[in-house]
Amino acid sequence: MPDFYNITFERHFDDPEGYDILTVDPILFGNFASRLSHSCNPNCETVTKVKQDAGLYSIGMFTAKAIKYGEELCFNYCSFTESEEEFRSASCLCGSTVCQGRFLNLAVAQKNQGLMKEYHTFIDRNLILFNAVEACSLGGAGVTADDEARLDKFGIKRSILGDIPAWLKKWAALICEFVEFEQVKYLEL
Repeated sequence: MPDFYNITFERHFDDPEGYDILTVDPILFGNFASRLSHSCNPNCETVTKVKQDAGLYSIGMFTAKAIKYGEELCFNYCSFTESEEEFRSASCLCGSTVCQGRFLNLAVAQKNQGLMKEYHTFIDRNLILFNAVEACSLGGAGVTADDEARLDKFGIKRSILGDIPAWLKKWAALICEFVEFEQVKYLEL
């Protein structure tokens, strides 16, 4: 089955390993619920549960309303794509009175795209990478206490950082710094 059918979710904010995206592949860990169809008016929903002391995550499928005998079980995929072509080809056939016409949502916001075009161009992204490498070269400041605090604020910890080189950790901190800048600019629009 294609990757589209995988379920992804974020680690809990308080996870000691830090932020990460976890992917559940239904081929390996799925059950009957992984074969349910999409509906814009679903009768089931997924709930992520975390047993923090053991670091265990699970996704449960629960009914969202009364289900009649013989009624198909379905849930809203809540899937997003950045591809307009894929979005256009994702016709929904659920037949509900509130059908959105697509089982995919388009993840491109005009405000965000404007910010990216103005402040985070190809040259800007390469400059951030260059600055990270430069800061960790001989005589550079390296990863500072401000960088460590910023990474911690964003939940970037052991799960993502692991045993990465200093320049890559610095790059992650500089990307987080840009995200903070972007959040301020977004509110100004």
